[in-house]
Amino acid sequence: MCIRDSHETTAVHPQAHVVNNRTMEIFRDWGLADAVLDDSLPIDQFGIRLVTAVLGDELANLGPETKILPDDERRELEDLDRANLRAPDSPSPIRITSCAQDRIERHLVEAATGAHGDLRFATTCTALEEIGDSVVATLEGPDGTTTLSADWVVAGDGVRSRTREALGIEMVGDDELGTLLNLYVECPALIDRVRDRPALLYFLATDDLLGAVINMDGRGRWVVNFVWDASTESVDDYPISRCEEIARQAFGADDLDPVSYTHLRAHETSLHLVCRLLLEKSPPPAPHSPPTRRTSSFLMIRRPPRSTHCISSAASDVYKRQ
Repeated sequence: MCIRDSHETTAVHPQAHVVNNRTMEIFRDWGLADAVLDDSLPIDQFGIRLVTAVLGDELANLGPETKILPDDERRELEDLDRANLRAPDSPSPIRITSCAQDRIERHLVEAATGAHGDLRFATTCTALEEIGDSVVATLEGPDGTTTLSADWVVAGDGVRSRTREALGIEMVGDDELGTLLNLYVECPALIDRVRDRPALLYFLATDDLLGAVINMDGRGRWVVNFVWDASTESVDDYPISRCEEIARQAFGADDLDPVSYTHLRAHETSLHLVCRLLLEKSPPPAPHSPPTRRTSSFLMIRRPPRSTHCISSAASDVYKRQ
């Protein structure tokens, strides 16, 4: 099994987080479901709230009523959930979950390399050519130019797919639905402040900050998404000091003390900034626990079926183009 990825390594930002039922079913077949669930948001925190800030006024509860449960009660809830999924009328044996992409990618790498997979990063597919019954991919990477041959190719190279462009398939709809900046913040102490109203999503509704705060794991990893005007601003307009201010505003707490910064992720850019913060409850500072832990389009390029005797030439040509 050969796996090639254009990135230098696995994701360094939480990125996408919702894992749907079908994907979880595949992870279950691969033996990864339990590891993914261990890294996922706990079941008692799956709320959706409209707020002025995470700790601000709640304008509406858009999901189920939630509160952080003691460990034994949460385990009982998880057992009940599993029992319901095993019921004959359950549409799936496993539920949808929320697990950050950087965590999932680590599990996938472990599974791939454990299955004797040949995984290489920093490798880009520069060309695809249909030759006979095969598709030949030209790859550029640290080892130079190489080729791989396969019966078919699945292009999961995102909304700006080079493969789709090479086939002349245009995107349908608006090119841009909106532009957001993502600020990744590690703030474990904030969890204690939302015990009575935890949520997966806190939608922010204020005049000067529009976006959402995403609770990535229920242990202190957060992403603050906020709308910005890419036509008049650049990522350079968001230094660390401004990111601190935005994090405090989104959380609704002034007692945020910065600890360190490693990298910010901006949609439409390659720049990263992670903001690690601790929330001071009262002086003197209480001991802190250590930090714990765009939608892609997929296109399958495949040659026509070998048995095409019952398919007209025109239909076969359409199949190839699609």
